[in-house]
Amino acid sequence: MILARFLLLSLFLLLYGPLQAQGSSNNAIQAGSELLRKADTLENQARKLIQQGSKRRKDIKQQRQTVLRLPPGPEKTALEQRLEQAIAESLGTQRDGAELRKQAAALREQALDHFADGLRQQWPAWATKRQSIQLSDGFSDVPALGGHNVRMRSVHPSKKDLAGAPETQQSNDMSLALPRLSAQQLPPQLNTDSFTFSRDRRFIGHIEVLPESVRSDDGRIEINELHQWVLVLSDLNGEPVSDAAIEFTGHMPGHVHGLPTQPEVTEELAPGIYRISGLKFQMRGWWVIELLVSASSDAADQQDSLRFNLHL
Repeated sequence: MILARFLLLSLFLLLYGPLQAQGSSNNAIQAGSELLRKADTLENQARKLIQQGSKRRKDIKQQRQTVLRLPPGPEKTALEQRLEQAIAESLGTQRDGAELRKQAAALREQALDHFADGLRQQWPAWATKRQSIQLSDGFSDVPALGGHNVRMRSVHPSKKDLAGAPETQQSNDMSLALPRLSAQQLPPQLNTDSFTFSRDRRFIGHIEVLPESVRSDDGRIEINELHQWVLVLSDLNGEPVSDAAIEFTGHMPGHVHGLPTQPEVTEELAPGIYRISGLKFQMRGWWVIELLVSASSDAADQQDSLRFNLHL
């Protein structure tokens, strides 16, 4: 009897653990979906207010020309007062729109946190990291935002020493070496999260390096070395998106070039889990990765794009 009870308890605990984790994952994804809906509603309201403010500014510009053409007198004074009121209302509309946009951005961040927690619980073997893809420590002494003529530009690892140091010219009244003039300008608060929502909110995606494809122990990559990624692709209900057609592109904003290779999805390792092969980066800086996803469901065919920012 005691043995039977022990076996029943063990079976219950064995089943209850995964069920509890699944329930926690579903709760996180449901909370994320609700926050995302609220964020998108606020963003739409903000966009309308900003458009109203823009239209009002055009009207104010026309009214100002009318006022300038009028001779001094009561009519001109009345129009000037109405113009001042219109300017104040336009500024208020713009401030309201900016505040709503700020609130929407904060809610989207919270929603992404919930989705990331849910997907990491749901796919612990594939969604293991939250931070962006990073370079190995071997490149920590290289300037974070180098120009095309920095030492690590597209040089085979065996011939790095032949590249030499970049040539610079610096006069006595200059404080900036010339190669730095061609560096990229990063947007303020650039989002480099490894989780992202698709443009039209059909999917959520996550990327990370396949550990077996790199030499480092922590999944960091090397410049000019081929490696592989894993893409976790889910809908906003937490269901894996299987059998999707995925096009991969990448480029450096501000630089007139893309990736030195043509990465592609080579295998679906599990439902919603894709292997991306043929990745290589030839220089440091800000990279933008875009994935065009086409998937079919019972309801309809869906197409959307995912965008990831990397700061290597």
